[in-house]
Amino acid sequence: MCAAWPEPLMEGVFAVGVSGALAGDVVTEPLAPENGEIPVPKGPGLGVELDAEKIARFRIDR
Repeated sequence: MCAAWPEPLMEGVFAVGVSGALAGDVVTEPLAPENGEIPVPKGPGLGVELDAEKIARFRIDR
């Protein structure tokens, strides 16, 4: 729904509180900005595929 809004709802949301390790390293194909915008992914759901091996690096076993 946010992608359909004509103006940014949360400018800078990717720059605040999101580290590079979590922003792109857990998906198979990172989102790539084009002209300062991130195009809406074409896949179902979130439109990205999570990489289980990359996510495993952040796992903490108790």
